Amino acid sequence: MLLVDLRALEGGALETQATVPAEDPLFEGMEARPVGPVHVEGRLRKIGSDEYFWAGSIRAEVVVACRRCLVETPQTLAAEVRALFTTDDAALEDPESYEIAPQARQVDLAQMVREEMVLNSPAFVVCREECRGLCPTCGADLNTEQCQCTARDD
Repeated sequence: MLLVDLRALEGGALETQATVPAEDPLFEGMEARPVGPVHVEGRLRKIGSDEYFWAGSIRAEVVVACRRCLVETPQTLAAEVRALFTTDDAALEDPESYEIAPQARQVDLAQMVREEMVLNSPAFVVCREECRGLCPTCGADLNTEQCQCTARDD
């Protein structure tokens, strides 16, 4: 449930839980692509007039290109997240804040989930420590073949 009805908060904080399929358009164009469902769970509570605080976690299995040979490498993404949804312009200067419309009736967690996944994705993945990468001249995968330009440069 990435779209939360704020009227449900009248009884106090609200537990949120969602399983977003890997094929969801939300994840299009991301370098760390989910290969299975993305699990989002947390707790949303009202902390002021038009201000809501969400604390929770995002977990997913993703694939990321090896920085040496570009082979897709599986990784686990696990992020503990705290986010403020607000109408206050000053509070929006904080990178953990997200804008909502005044008198909003819903909070959409989707963009926060995408942004947090991008920010928490592993930056420098290698498929294995002994990965030899790609030839900088011809692009051959040096893990599987010996290119002619490497021999010529030696």
